Amino acid sequence: MGVRLDGMGHQGAEISPYYDSLLTKVTCRSRTFKGAAQKLYRSLDEFRVRGVKTNIEFVKNVLSHPDFYAR
Repeated sequence: MGVRLDGMGHQGAEISPYYDSLLTKVTCRSRTFKGAAQKLYRSLDEFRVRGVKTNIEFVKNVLSHPDFYAR
């Protein structure tokens, strides 16, 4: 609930060397900003992408940094 995936990434997909770096977009919603961020972190943690580089670890680092929640 509250997690949406948009894009072309799916199990068994073959990605060419000229792939669009946005294979799949993940958006999450919750009643609070922190809840949505935690849901997004968990969703990214469950992704399994092999064969191409992603920015998943970078985004997880941003989501886990205390400054991200300071507004």
